[in-house]
Amino acid sequence: MHDVANRLTSLHDQLNQYVYLTENLNELRANVEQIKTLHSGVEKEKTTIDNLVERANNINPQLATLSQDLEEKRIE
Repeated sequence: MHDVANRLTSLHDQLNQYVYLTENLNELRANVEQIKTLHSGVEKEKTTIDNLVERANNINPQLATLSQDLEEKRIE
């Protein structure tokens, strides 16, 4: 789970590098492509989180609270 959180933090930091306006059309296009690539990485991590939550719920019902917390963080 820590690995997923670290990867999401890294993706967030990378996204911040490309989210700015510029008058240079080529630079803007390149930034949009980078953002699309990073967004697909975020979507992959969402799937990983969903799988971890499902496994946690099946292994131990007491982990339901933890899974709910993870789901709330994923939505943020």
